[in-house]
Amino acid sequence: KLQAMHGMNLVLIDASEIGNFNRKHSPEVSGEIIEVNVVDGQQVNEGDVLVKINPDLYESAITRARAAVNSAKAGLAQSSVALDEMKKLWARNKVLFEKGAISEQEYDAAQRAISVAELQEESAKYQLQSAEANLDEAYKNLKRTTIIAPIDGTVTQLDVELGERVVGTRIGNHLFAEVHYMPPAQPKS
Repeated sequence: KLQAMHGMNLVLIDASEIGNFNRKHSPEVSGEIIEVNVVDGQQVNEGDVLVKINPDLYESAITRARAAVNSAKAGLAQSSVALDEMKKLWARNKVLFEKGAISEQEYDAAQRAISVAELQEESAKYQLQSAEANLDEAYKNLKRTTIIAPIDGTVTQLDVELGERVVGTRIGNHLFAEVHYMPPAQPKS
């Protein structure tokens, strides 16, 4: 089975099907290493926390993204109210225009105001979608600050130290750790 893992650019392969293999891991987010829970030669089990990157920047990004979502929701509510008001104004102006109480220019201005309000509401919807996508990305980046072992294996090379600053990449330029994965022992017949 192939599976991507957030936090270390991992491709997981069921070792029982292909045998032993080594996998080099790189961080996906940047920051200071605040916890290293493994050493060279250490056995790791699936789910073990290998390394933690300082989450402070990513936690504050979530706070900012939540605020942006709330602001976008408020903007959408305001634009919806403005559109409703423009529709009411247009309905009043239509009656007045039909009675000859206002000019065609005033009537046309009310129709344009509805069009503008509709576009503003549409824009507010897109701003909300964008803010929600940014919040989702902020949560994913926070999750990437905790790097866990995806399957059982042995750390064969650890190239990161407590306090070191790592640069996140999805290409794998900065080696974090190399882990040797091996299939579970088969019972002897």
